[in-house]
Amino acid sequence: MRDALDTYFDYLESLMMNLGFKDYTFNNTSRAIQSQSEPEIEQRIIKHKDEIRDFFLQICTRASFSVEVVGEALFLIYSGATTESANRQDLKPVTAGREAALSLFDVYLIF
Repeated sequence: MRDALDTYFDYLESLMMNLGFKDYTFNNTSRAIQSQSEPEIEQRIIKHKDEIRDFFLQICTRASFSVEVVGEALFLIYSGATTESANRQDLKPVTAGREAALSLFDVYLIF
């Protein structure tokens, strides 16, 4: 499970480099649309974000961690790393996010 978490951050790192640090499509689109004018696009964005969140929640379920606390925290770390990496055009937020997520995982693994 820890390896899956680490691999997800590997994917984020590759994605950011391949996109030239542009935030991925759904983040840019979600900022540009208004929910009432583009409800289908909004639903696709929500579905995409929910799938990412579900990945982290599943890791916590398999590890017998608190899904509501740890799963949401891991999702927020990942989401913040994505946004800040794009904003800074730098991989440092991804590296810091990976370290924070793995540290959080390790702390809960001990307890």
